Amino acid sequence: METIKESFENAIRRHDRGAIIIAELKQDSYERSNASLVGSLTARGFEGVYISLRMPFKDAVGIFKEEGADIKKIFPVGIGAGAAKTGKDQPEKGRPGMLKDDFNAQDIVRFIQNTTPKMKSAKKFIYLDSVGALSSARPLPDLMMLFEFLTRTVKKREIDYCVLVYEESMPKKKFFKDTAIHADEIIQEAKG
Repeated sequence: METIKESFENAIRRHDRGAIIIAELKQDSYERSNASLVGSLTARGFEGVYISLRMPFKDAVGIFKEEGADIKKIFPVGIGAGAAKTGKDQPEKGRPGMLKDDFNAQDIVRFIQNTTPKMKSAKKFIYLDSVGALSSARPLPDLMMLFEFLTRTVKKREIDYCVLVYEESMPKKKFFKDTAIHADEIIQEAKG
């Protein structure tokens, strides 16, 4: 049985010209699996924007390092519970971003547009952690505007991979259904 990391790496190989990948992770291994997928991208030389609603990036750094993620290749932005705070574990001073709880999709778009030119690598990703939490916090039209922007950036090859992560226990809302039909691949963590 394939691990989520193996499934993810196989998806990247199948879509070597870029893709939108939805990853559905189990609740009991969510943090470690999440870090493993980001580690897989940075190990391949990718730099990217990591958007989190689950926990501050500084709290996740340890597990990211354990899973092989190169922290210097990650530009984190936190929202609400995932709000990043400057601290000794941040990748570089001034790199982490933070959005207020009353953010809208345009705030995320602006952060991505301002951040991607700062990346040194030609290989780029956007990683949206906890899309289920995001879909609970924002109205559907706002989320669809964000998804349309992400889709355009991948299709225009401005970003190679956009990874949308759901926790398997989250109810499948309309946003999931609307994004899933546009995803190039959906991977699921094996049960058991």
